[in-house]
Amino acid sequence: MKTALLFMTAVASSAAPITTVISSTAQCTAGAVMQQGSECSVSNSSGSASAFGTASTDYSLNGLMLNVEGRFSISANASGPNAGASILFSSTANLLLLTDGPLRAGTLAFSLGEDGDGSMFTGRAVTTIAGNTFSCFLPSGAGCLFLNRTIPITLGSAVSVSIEFTGNSGVFSGGTSRFGGGGGDSIIQITALDGTALVPVRVSDVPEPATMWLTTISFLLAGVLSFQKALRLPREVR
Repeated sequence: MKTALLFMTAVASSAAPITTVISSTAQCTAGAVMQQGSECSVSNSSGSASAFGTASTDYSLNGLMLNVEGRFSISANASGPNAGASILFSSTANLLLLTDGPLRAGTLAFSLGEDGDGSMFTGRAVTTIAGNTFSCFLPSGAGCLFLNRTIPITLGSAVSVSIEFTGNSGVFSGGTSRFGGGGGDSIIQITALDGTALVPVRVSDVPEPATMWLTTISFLLAGVLSFQKALRLPREVR
């Protein structure tokens, strides 16, 4: 067991097994000047405006418990006599958890909390674990809790986890400084009830079934050819 835990810790500290896709559309105006892009910032005599968004997902291992946390935030600011800013933001983070051993029925236990806050802001957090989806609209006051849940899974295969955030905010100054924005997070604690290790990996590190079969067949053929070659070699005369 100690060897397995050391291996899991090494994997957890390695680079980026989480694949994140971010989409952001921002617009800033100050008088007749407009800027659009994934983020924006303009400033002139008519005012100043800026809009941007960020997202990240991290994980850590505590024994056989995997902790995953995703978070995002967006900001839209405008000041001056005639300025405006808006942003539409989304991010999706995907993570695969490898489980060792033969294919067999198992159970995944987890607790999940989704929460967020902001001003002039609406958003949503959607977490999917092994095909089961849990969502929360943001801001949501006390947040959304899904405690001590269980999901039937097939151990010996990869289990998928994804965290998706969406959010938008827009403000117009009209002579007063305005701020809009907010954010949210999704925090998960996951364990396999039979004590199977959950090892995070990149999607590209998991071979497709066809690839695994071809690899296995190649090794078998190589072994057969080597054996046949050994039979054909003349025996050494002693």
